[in-house]
Amino acid sequence: MPRNLFVGIPGQITINGQVMAGLTVNNVSGLSQLMGSAVAAHRDQSPALSMQSDLFNLLNTGAGINSTAVLGAGANMVSGLMMNSGKTSPLDQMGSLDLNMLNLNGGIDPVVSLLSPTTSFDGSTSSAFGHSGMSSSAPIRSSNSKLNTMQIRCKFGQLGPGKTQFNSPHGFCLGIDEDIIVTDTNNHRIQVFEKTGEFKYQFGIPGREEGQLWYPRKVAVIRSSGKFVVCDRGNERSRMQIFTKNGHFIKKIAIRYVDIVAGLAITHQGHIVAVDSVSPTVFRISENGDLLKWFDCSDYMREPSDIAISGKEYFVCDFKGHCVVVFDEEGHFIRRIGCENITCFPNGIDISDAGDILVGDSHGNRFHVAVFQREGSLLSEFECPYVKVSRCCGLKITSEGYIVTLAKNNHHVLVLNTLYIM
Repeated sequence: MPRNLFVGIPGQITINGQVMAGLTVNNVSGLSQLMGSAVAAHRDQSPALSMQSDLFNLLNTGAGINSTAVLGAGANMVSGLMMNSGKTSPLDQMGSLDLNMLNLNGGIDPVVSLLSPTTSFDGSTSSAFGHSGMSSSAPIRSSNSKLNTMQIRCKFGQLGPGKTQFNSPHGFCLGIDEDIIVTDTNNHRIQVFEKTGEFKYQFGIPGREEGQLWYPRKVAVIRSSGKFVVCDRGNERSRMQIFTKNGHFIKKIAIRYVDIVAGLAITHQGHIVAVDSVSPTVFRISENGDLLKWFDCSDYMREPSDIAISGKEYFVCDFKGHCVVVFDEEGHFIRRIGCENITCFPNGIDISDAGDILVGDSHGNRFHVAVFQREGSLLSEFECPYVKVSRCCGLKITSEGYIVTLAKNNHHVLVLNTLYIM
């Protein structure tokens, strides 16, 4: 669990848990003495610093600090800290500043965190991406933390056109009986497996006509009926088709308004939710093909890569934003989960029965999973060091707690043993 940064006295500054007497966020002159010329160089300014990199540069100015900063606040909070020391800073009404393991000679990275992370100058909540510029729930990884190891339960698939072979599979889902359903993209088909990896059946004839498959990318299952929802190219930018649980074609749904379906999910009501990665937008569609709701999320994220739904909340992976962005079903922004050093290029997400959020990535050619509580607190991290993977697509957790992912460039499926959260 991340360390609790709360310090009870508003405006107070602590270093390594020790209260710095006479040093508060209002006393910028005292703070500048502590941090060299970093603050002094900016004390007469009120820069609208809204990105972490700006804060890094500020802390590094003349202080000789190799800084790693986690600042979950809006630009106004940072501006308040940089105000002339003779002015009253509203920061003392909002929380304490904790400089952890600060070493002015370098060697130890301080982690800078402001409490009430989404509260702005006037006490309102800052939620727009352009305002805060970062996660409102930035987790902190301890400098001596160790990633837990995930064991491989089974691995199946290789490059080829035969059964249990794949060619750049782009997506998968779990069926009603927790079968693993894979979109075998360049083989223009769907393959269905037991979660042990045993082949069950396949369906799909290559082509652009209705009932045929042309580079299928994503698949989801309607739980009430077992029907498959498959997104492929067809003759348009994207096409959605419904098949029976045995793979027989039912109908086509026109989705000309979608460029590339990056994530596909089904709500408890049986509605189909698709997220477009080209122009970040979420669409909710009925099984009959009616567009029920859509919302633009480009103000809050850069490139969606997957989506999971829990209750009335939509959890969308932001591949280039290195986090998960949470919206309600009406499209209102709620919060962010993760940050670049924890969820780097996330490409898969699922939610356990206990409500934990599992986010997967394959950055650095290893499959890595970060587990968060629903509100965004980091619980644990896992990685699988036994196999190198490239461009994992998706993450699902079974009822036993097995973790399933798909390595697109390696043309195989990985099933990993149950994760135990300590």
